[in-house]
Amino acid sequence: MKRTKQDKLFWIQFDQSNRDFLSNTATFMLSFAISLIALLLSVVAIIIAINGITLYTICVVIILGAIMIFASFWFSIKVKRILKNSKNSNEQLQKELFEQYPEYKNRYH
Repeated sequence: MKRTKQDKLFWIQFDQSNRDFLSNTATFMLSFAISLIALLLSVVAIIIAINGITLYTICVVIILGAIMIFASFWFSIKVKRILKNSKNSNEQLQKELFEQYPEYKNRYH
């Protein structure tokens, strides 16, 4: 079965929705990482406010600090990878769109 221009346009638009989903997922992951780190910082502040500076507080701060550093690196790596995939998808879609519909090239550029 031969694909028509309308079929190809549908798949391009479908792929664009996938790209938008990737971008939204990256934004959600980044906001989740920021909220997680803020939550851990508030837990540290509460523990310091309740107990003061003790050996227990120092141990908790070190453990939660390690979790915050690990989470920030892990989330930043995941977000960068998702955004890179989204950018590659966007370039492929533009190439295919301009190949199928050359009149769009003047509209977008």
